[in-house]
Amino acid sequence: MKGIGSKPKPYICEMDRAEASELQTVFYLVPRNHERANKSSIKYSRAMRDNRSGDMDPLAMDKADRESFLDYCKKIENYSFSDDFYETHPAIFERANERGFIDVIDTPELLVEVARDLPNSVLMELANAVNDPVTLTAGLKKS
Repeated sequence: MKGIGSKPKPYICEMDRAEASELQTVFYLVPRNHERANKSSIKYSRAMRDNRSGDMDPLAMDKADRESFLDYCKKIENYSFSDDFYETHPAIFERANERGFIDVIDTPELLVEVARDLPNSVLMELANAVNDPVTLTAGLKKS
């Protein structure tokens, strides 16, 4: 067995793997070891602790999701925001190519916007990939 390390790995979601490479979005994911998993768990436990009723606070959960995403996703290549996002963020739309894709997203502000824009199924896939080396390996970008 070999350790997983902490360098971001280029990952392509299952729904994009059959697409032509120019249409694939590449997420650079840091695999979670035990320490990184514990730090993520603390973010989510805070969402319960911050709500006096003991229930999950939806705003705190959203914050934990965004913080967690920033911890494991360091860069995204070739992403197209939704039409709704581009309508409300025309300056970001100006950065997109003729197909609507942005070459590189690597600022925390835009990475958080991607996390908000992605379908929940994709966010869940990404979170699963950083927690499971087998899933991560299955989605690694082929050179």
